[in-house]
Amino acid sequence: MRLIGLFLLGCFVLFGAGQANAQAKFYQCDNKMYLHLDVVILGFPCPQNGNGSEVSTQVGVDRIIAALDLLAQQSPDSLNTIKRLKKAGPVIIIYDPSYPPKGQNLTSIQQALFLPTFVEKFDQDKTGKKFTVIVGHNGIKQSLQTLAAVLVHELMGHGTQHLEDRILAMRTLDVECEAWLLEEQVYQDLSVDKLSRDMVLFRQNLEQIHCSDFIHYMRNRVPDQVSLWDEKDPDVTKLLNIFKGFLKAQHAKGIISTALAAAQKQRATAIQKVARKGHPNDLFNIGKMYMAGIGEQVNPVEAAVWYEKSAVKKHSGAELALAQMYENGQGVKRNLKRAVDLYVRAAKQGEAEAFYALGVMFELGRGVKKDLKKSQALYARARPGVDTSPLVTFGIMYNDGTGFVQNVKKAHRFFLKAARLGHKAAQFELGLLLEQGLGVAKDITLAASWIKKSAAQGYAPAQRH
Repeated sequence: MRLIGLFLLGCFVLFGAGQANAQAKFYQCDNKMYLHLDVVILGFPCPQNGNGSEVSTQVGVDRIIAALDLLAQQSPDSLNTIKRLKKAGPVIIIYDPSYPPKGQNLTSIQQALFLPTFVEKFDQDKTGKKFTVIVGHNGIKQSLQTLAAVLVHELMGHGTQHLEDRILAMRTLDVECEAWLLEEQVYQDLSVDKLSRDMVLFRQNLEQIHCSDFIHYMRNRVPDQVSLWDEKDPDVTKLLNIFKGFLKAQHAKGIISTALAAAQKQRATAIQKVARKGHPNDLFNIGKMYMAGIGEQVNPVEAAVWYEKSAVKKHSGAELALAQMYENGQGVKRNLKRAVDLYVRAAKQGEAEAFYALGVMFELGRGVKKDLKKSQALYARARPGVDTSPLVTFGIMYNDGTGFVQNVKKAHRFFLKAARLGHKAAQFELGLLLEQGLGVAKDITLAASWIKKSAAQGYAPAQRH
């Protein structure tokens, strides 16, 4: 296991109790990265304005590791499924103490969320599949057995559906029924008390809500098998085999295609309504839907149309997204002058990523006259609003081949962005790549410059280099 963080052995002796307490809190709450059982486990920082009830980052990732160990010992089939996912792409479990956000009603996904597109927020390369689960501050507080079952629900359930390209071709009810059945199997593997209040509630939700249509199908098509549900520990393997027939029957009757067509029609009606009302945030969200392929095929051209509608109404996020499209020629004809104009508009509204993008353009002389002084000033404006820690984490993962297929070119891109924004570890790592010519042309002078900047910020490895 590799950990990104601070090791505090002997800190009371070195710093005194007051400073040691502050250092210990930092250690508990800063970014973490582990590789355990071939699963990447990331810990995001504790919220700055937390109420003190949150489980710290370090404790959170420790609990996830313990939950995986529990599955390895008592539910080996679960780990075998995770290994299967791993062959198709990285498996990542993130503990985010700030999820779900305050004031957001997410009753169905408060404990955890399967979000395969999460990494694309930082890595625009969409090749291959990624299996990412975010565990929130509610999920991490559950018993170790429940946490393990939640991980199986998300990875074995939704992860496998994503792997087999089934998740978008199923009704939401059926997607959840399958995942809940797999969760039931884990509770059996872990010998959980089925008469406890929580397990009684779990079983009620399983039968009366998530698998209600499936049970209705069984009563009509395989009535002799309905008695499986009468058992305290139903035979999940048999139920899943019957479930396959249930899905086939739905396809044969056109139930799924009808449901998907109805959903498509509902989306089309909603889009028309948004277009009529013209609220900039709604217009922007439709652009994101087309860009990400949520409920629709990925369509950058259509996304640009909606971003334009929103940008006209001065939506800063739309201005930023549209600027990126014009800079890269994605969905629109490449136009650096237009990109700069949109970046400026977004920056004036406080978009940190727009300040950064302008900094790069002035550094490279892309669409503007090269001006390193202005570039540095723009990076300084961007710095408070861009979280560089995930950039460094993903840079290290790609550089080391931790969880991802090793790709030093990608590592260089992550380190470069974080280094420009002043992250001392990234500056050092970037210097090493330049020094060795890994993922980038060898440049000893530039390497020394970055390592010197890192050392000036007190980064010990750079100072020793």
